[in-house]
Amino acid sequence: MKVLMFGWEFPPMSSGGLGTACYGLTKGLAGLGVEISLVLPKAAEGTEEFVKIIPADIANVKITKVNSLLSAYISSAEY
Repeated sequence: MKVLMFGWEFPPMSSGGLGTACYGLTKGLAGLGVEISLVLPKAAEGTEEFVKIIPADIANVKITKVNSLLSAYISSAEY
């Protein structure tokens, strides 16, 4: 079976619980023999053998950024 997943974070890049959840889901599914492809907005720094990471910024997917004072990866000092 093949599974296509979409997310915005995956370890080591995490700002909340989604990265942890995606890691657990992909690791568990891979253990059952499932082939997983995970699309992320940007290329991930780390790679895992059990999941194929597809960076959307390389895969011809247009990403529109929305201006906001809040961001997932800034500190309180940067805000």
